[in-house]
Amino acid sequence: MTSGRAIVLGDLGPWACAGMTGGRVYVRHNAFGIDAAAIQARLGEGAKVELKEIDSEGQLDIEDLLGHYAEELRATGQDEEAERMKSLAAGGGENFLMVVPHKVQADPSISTE
Repeated sequence: MTSGRAIVLGDLGPWACAGMTGGRVYVRHNAFGIDAAAIQARLGEGAKVELKEIDSEGQLDIEDLLGHYAEELRATGQDEEAERMKSLAAGGGENFLMVVPHKVQADPSISTE
């Protein structure tokens, strides 16, 4: 992943975020037995990423992403599930963590303009 946003509602799976250089991945936690330690354990061994709490930009992203998902659920008659997604989004900080790449400073001796 080099940019953009993604949201994971289930298990992140093994070797997650290996090669991630940009963007944000929002991961559901404290559900299905998945806590911060479990998410950290699923990150790829060489992944240069951090697991962080949701910030204000993250909250807006989660509301936007799950809002669109809720619309699609409603369009197929899944109103109850749509409301559950809206509720998850409203409590973004309690329901999600975010994975972001480490900020890497370019070596000025080899960078070009």
